[in-house]
Amino acid sequence: MPIQTNTPIEDAERAASQVDLGFKTWSHLSLKTRIESIRRLRRVVSKNARRIAEAISKENNRPVIEALSQEVLPVLEMAKHCEKKFPKWLARRRLPYRRPGFWQKKNTLFHEPIGPVGIFAPQNFPFSMGMMTLIYSILPGNTVFLKTSNKSRLVPPLIEEILNEAGLIASKAAVVLPGDAKMGQWLIQNPCIKKIFFFGNRKSGEEVADLCQKHSKPFVLEMGGGSTAFVSVDADIELAATGLAWSSFYTHGLSCIATERIFVDERIADKFISTFKLKVTNFQADMATTWKEGAGNSPDLSRLNGLIADAKAQGAEVFQAEMPLSEEKSGFFRFTVIYDATQSMRVFNEDIFGPVVAVQAVLDLEKAISESNNDFQPMGVSIWSRNSKQAYDLAKIAQTGKVWINDSSFCLPHLPWGGWGNTGRGNLFSEFAIQEVTQLKWVSKHPGRFSRSRFWWNPYSSWKEKIMLKIAQNFF
Repeated sequence: MPIQTNTPIEDAERAASQVDLGFKTWSHLSLKTRIESIRRLRRVVSKNARRIAEAISKENNRPVIEALSQEVLPVLEMAKHCEKKFPKWLARRRLPYRRPGFWQKKNTLFHEPIGPVGIFAPQNFPFSMGMMTLIYSILPGNTVFLKTSNKSRLVPPLIEEILNEAGLIASKAAVVLPGDAKMGQWLIQNPCIKKIFFFGNRKSGEEVADLCQKHSKPFVLEMGGGSTAFVSVDADIELAATGLAWSSFYTHGLSCIATERIFVDERIADKFISTFKLKVTNFQADMATTWKEGAGNSPDLSRLNGLIADAKAQGAEVFQAEMPLSEEKSGFFRFTVIYDATQSMRVFNEDIFGPVVAVQAVLDLEKAISESNNDFQPMGVSIWSRNSKQAYDLAKIAQTGKVWINDSSFCLPHLPWGGWGNTGRGNLFSEFAIQEVTQLKWVSKHPGRFSRSRFWWNPYSSWKEKIMLKIAQNFF
């Protein structure tokens, strides 16, 4: 099916029917066969790594190296990890129960596929998030309707080509179609689709959640929210400034886990900010060289300017990295650091989603973490400290699903990925989220050589009642 910038609902209906029909055969293939399909997919992605990275770079105005490290390599890592681990994760489990009347039963737990699932891939990460979720979903036997952003024009055809070469289109294990909000609503309402996996902003995520609940459809949401950093007095300032400059401005800040707020111990605040400004300026010079005017995914410039104006009006200082006039490019928003920021400013109460970061000097990092838990909940937290015990103590306080110590803004295939509170619902990836892509079924067998009746069956009698009472009073 040809990729368009927006797909008619009639084509989407045919695609949904394909994955519904495909589920009946795909789910009955052996796990070994499905793993071999993912192995082929991994080899096709590896072979086309340069093409994929260049398409992402052109479409989203990001350096090729960033497309490789943030999009292509995570997919390859996820595929290889899942190929190795899924036999263990999906293996049936014996669950004995040593209690009177039940000890002889043979209980077995199975993971069964859900059915066709819908994946809403985001515009800012058009390849990795959709593909990693697809791999994780089809290995247990589900089929996938991958809805890409209708604003993404170069990457969806590549995804379809890759899936086709790996044999996943022909086997009806997956279809790829671009679509807008209207198609998203249709997908949620379609009875063929049994579960929704959404990646996007909070407003859209809440709308998806409401619609899924209306149609009694389970869902997993990843709604961003950025990351918050805490820099301790004993931190390696050079390391923290370098790492946070990268995590604040990679992808031009258009990442769900880009650092948006930094709390730094006031005793090192001046030194940190001066070092941080230098690192930000140097990083901007790297990112500006690959920026193409009028191309790809750009931040919302008017909203970012509004955030900065609000901060200035409330007394914040604003630093914008210098750029020679000869290098200025249309649509490129200069990397911006707002310091002396306070909680009353919009930058502390909204998802920034762009090349702007707010910095605040604080007396007590533990108090700052506790207060941030009650304000704008982040997708992740980074803690910068040479003191491991202090760092882990602070990590325990942070109310978020992921904490990085002396690093920031990365994911690994063996760790769960998801948000807490208003940053997301549910998790994906790793053995800890396997129940998001499977349904649990237990089977309990009573050996035939035992009595032809059960103690709790009728006929009821007073002596059975007395024995059950004795059990309740003496075995618990």
